[in-house]
Amino acid sequence: MDKRNFVYNYVMKKSDFDNLQNDVEMGLNRLSETIAGKGILSGLEVTLSGTTAEISSGIAFDGNGKRIELASSTTVDVSSIIRPAAGMIKWITLVLKHNYREQGSVIDGNNKTWPARILDSYGTEILEGTQAAEASATKPSVSSDKVLLIDIKVDSSTPWASLSTGTDRRPNSLANILNLVYPIGYTYAQYPGCSTPGEMLWPGTWTAQFETEGVFFRTPGGEASVFGSGIQEDAMQRITGRTGKSVQHQGNGHQGRSGVFSSFTEFWTGNRSGGSTAGSYHFDSSGSTSPNPAKTDDKETRPRNRTFRIWKRTA
Repeated sequence: MDKRNFVYNYVMKKSDFDNLQNDVEMGLNRLSETIAGKGILSGLEVTLSGTTAEISSGIAFDGNGKRIELASSTTVDVSSIIRPAAGMIKWITLVLKHNYREQGSVIDGNNKTWPARILDSYGTEILEGTQAAEASATKPSVSSDKVLLIDIKVDSSTPWASLSTGTDRRPNSLANILNLVYPIGYTYAQYPGCSTPGEMLWPGTWTAQFETEGVFFRTPGGEASVFGSGIQEDAMQRITGRTGKSVQHQGNGHQGRSGVFSSFTEFWTGNRSGGSTAGSYHFDSSGSTSPNPAKTDDKETRPRNRTFRIWKRTA
């Protein structure tokens, strides 16, 4: 925004204040133009009925960044449009535009009358094309200070409410804003019970990522693999233990149980009261009292978890 310099003892004039307000307005308009672009944020749908077009309430920005808001619906009379000759058509376009309107008045020291306030307002306009055969008829061009609402194809006799209409040229500011917020390459984590990007009407093409891998996420550092190096395969820290057996006549004893062999099952054959004996130790984590996951027959070791989906905008 351009800045104005006011020096010591300078007495500000009306034009200085006017210029300051214009500077602020221009700055806001430029910001709106950059973020929203030209188009419709919400509402402003058009319905033909009888010889009128009804415009619903809504909000739009013109190509100069000026905000246009219809707080309530309004109607436009289209009956004054001259119909084309039989066998010909012409396109008409209903547009919305920003206006200023004066409110009240004030008299200055020179007895000159000025508007007390200059307010933002709006207005509608019907742009007419030239009649021609249907194949060669063109739609009216729309300047940057106007927002296109609907194109209407007018023939010689069809009732207004039954005429063909087109909205393919209707600008959509929301799409421009969403493209800024969710550019190509953006990733989105879908939590259970939440919607996909498509269900939320986000623009572009979204592709689910890592759908067949069943992997956990972890931050860099520690024993994590290098970022971008692919899947780090599963691993388990070494588990060790020790046990021994001392066999005596009329009895037996254990020596030095530790580690994973703190809990095991014995299977013995032969005469355990004397003579030779044979046996084996079988370790099974299901004999442990804790943790519970050690008692399952699953094919993986894992913490408690929930499945999430990752989406990436690819186009």
